[in-house]
Amino acid sequence: MQEYKETRYSKMYSSNADLTIYSAGIEECPKGYQYGPIMRSYYMIHFVFSGEGTLTINDHEFHVQQGDIFLIPANRISLYQASSSHPWTYGWINFWGVSAPRYFQDFLHCSDDTYVIHGVAVESYRQEIEKIIHLSLSSTANFFEANSCLYHIFAKLYSELEINEEQSGNTLADAIKLYIDLNYQKDLKMTDLADVHGIHPNYMS
Repeated sequence: MQEYKETRYSKMYSSNADLTIYSAGIEECPKGYQYGPIMRSYYMIHFVFSGEGTLTINDHEFHVQQGDIFLIPANRISLYQASSSHPWTYGWINFWGVSAPRYFQDFLHCSDDTYVIHGVAVESYRQEIEKIIHLSLSSTANFFEANSCLYHIFAKLYSELEINEEQSGNTLADAIKLYIDLNYQKDLKMTDLADVHGIHPNYMS
């Protein structure tokens, strides 16, 4: 496994930055290799360069193969496993920040298969991930360089997936549904949901 993990700056910036990198990497998995069940505090995007496997979230299993992207939201238990006959090689980019939930929702709207986006030119993202992997963790300049790669990946995704925020269905109802989906394990109250989205509880109903 090749990995870049940012522990010095990103957690400090995650509560007030628009978007910041946490980690990135590439892994060639052995047959049947399993990761999880595990819950993380950041968002994840995996690019499947070859092979296949399965992703399990909320007891729902998704088949994922070469040319697919699979998405894992923050604070959600997930498990993913390489095929026992054609194990996958994937790259990943993990991120957080104030606007991370909104960007993540934009990606979710690009698929009819919930957390999986099919038919993506995944190889075009390998180069950016490889750039991040080879950066030094001790350099502030390289931390900013890693974030520039993150933004470039997002720019490529928004372009390739043809995400148009005005047409992607990001209504208030969508935002509320996503918030509930990502925080269902908490003791959610109608007044809390209304407060988070800046609306009156009656309108929320």
